[in-house]
Formats: sequence, C-alpha cells, structure tokens
Amino acid sequence: MLLHVVKETDAGTVVRGAKYETAAAYANQAFTKPTIANWGNAELSDYAVGFICDLSSSGLKFLCRGGFAGAHGGCPRVDHRDYPLANRFDEVDTIVIFDNVLIPWENVLFYRHTRAAIFIRATLHRYSAFAFVQRTLKQADQMIGTALFNARQTGLEKQPAVQEKLSELAIWREGINAHLTASIALGETSPAGLMMPNQSLLMTGRCHALNNLPKMMHIARELCGGQICVTPNVATFDRLRPSLGWTNITPSMTTGWKKIDASCWLLLVTSSIPIMLATG
Repeated sequence: MLLHVVKETDAGTVVRGAKYETAAAYANQAFTKPTIANWGNAELSDYAVGFICDLSSSGLKFLCRGGFAGAHGGCPRVDHRDYPLANRFDEVDTIVIFDNVLIPWENVLFYRHTRAAIFIRATLHRYSAFAFVQRTLKQADQMIGTALFNARQTGLEKQPAVQEKLSELAIWREGINAHLTASIALGETSPAGLMMPNQSLLMTGRCHALNNLPKMMHIARELCGGQICVTPNVATFDRLRPSLGWTNITPSMTTGWKKIDASCWLLLVTSSIPIMLATG
C-alpha cells in the first residue's frame, strides 16, 4: 500500500502505508516523498505528501534485507572479520511500514498538493545526484585499495599487466572526482536563484561512474585473483594460532616470508587442497 494521509490533527498529519528508504534502520531521519510521478489532472491527493520523518516515531516498522556478508549479533551467519569490507560498506535497504504515524506539522514539507509533489520529483536530482556520485567515488577508493593491497601482498604490483589494470581503476576514480569537483567549481544558478552543481557536469559524472562500474568490478576481481576463494577463514586462523604461535601471514614474491614458518604455511596449504579439488 502506498504511503498516504489518513487524517489530520492539531498536532500534525497521520500517515499510513509503506515506503522504501535506504539505510532507514540506522538513520535518525528520512526525507519522505511520494513515489507517484504522474498525477494526471488532480490538484489534491492524499498520496501527495512530503515530510521529514523522525525514524524513532511510534508506529514505524522496518523490514530490512540481509547484509551482503551476513552479520554478527542478531544474525550471526558468518564471522564479520571474514568480510571486513562488505560489512563496512553495505547500505541496508529497508521497507518502512507506517502504521498510523503522526508527522508534526513543523516536519511537513507539502500536504496533498500534487503540483508540489511533481516539483519535488522533477528537481530533487539537481542536488541528490551529487551525493549519489560521491558515494560511488568512495566505492572506487575501496576497490583500488583492495586491489592494490592484494597485488602488493603477492609481489605483483610491478608487473606491467597488473599496473595497467590498476591504472584503469585509478583513471575511472579520478574521472569521477574531476566531474564532482568541476560541478562545484562551475556551479550554476537554479531557477529559484539558489546555487546548485553544474547539471551537465554532474550528470556526465554520474554516467561515467555507473557505466564503467561493471568493468571496474571485473578488473578488481581479476587483481584479487584466487585469493578470494583459497584464503582460510578467521576460524581457521583462530584454531591454529594458539598451537603454532604465529600472528600474521604475508608471503611475498619480492620480500619473502613474514611472521610465519614453513610448517604453518604447509598446514594451511594442505588443508586447502580438498577445497581446490572440489572447485577445480
């Protein structure tokens, strides 16, 4: 059921229905706006309502999808240390159920006016796209750091083929950053007389970031190589650490072994043989 007005009171408007809000489970407030874009000729509608919602309000329920790598705490499917990046960069998508939630009048942005709803839908991207592209920039930083760490760990960062792939990631990242920077440096005036990012540069940066994202993800996976599937999990390290007395494994083709003796590494390799046989 789409979010809509049920009634109004002296304290505010009461709304009911469901709305998709990214990260609502751990946010303080949400800018809630209509999903409908085509209102026809109607001037007023109970579905044309926009407001700032305090996510601690009475009557709210949250339906969250599972994390990319499980979680620890309420849903301990995996050890969070096995997926250090996925557990830190995951944005939990949430369906928020409004069960007769009171929205104070001071938090209401527009109320039942379809023209206001149309205006918000048509102009919000002028500003929201900047944060969207900026988020992709941070994901690019994550991918470069992960790929470079893996290349250095195996001593392959000096290989021309590896450097070429790393440079592709860096060029993609700097292209995103350049469009964001230029959109602010060459900011323009909105129809209402406010400053807004340069729309042409901002939207070009958005296309550059997303159109190249699948290719960049593929390159990052290639640079990580087989380490993704053959690296022992945290439980294995925890089980072996007390008896073997080592704390870290960083074998490198260029710098040799660090903090590990041959017997420890041989034990880990032989314990991985059944896995490699089963998968290859």
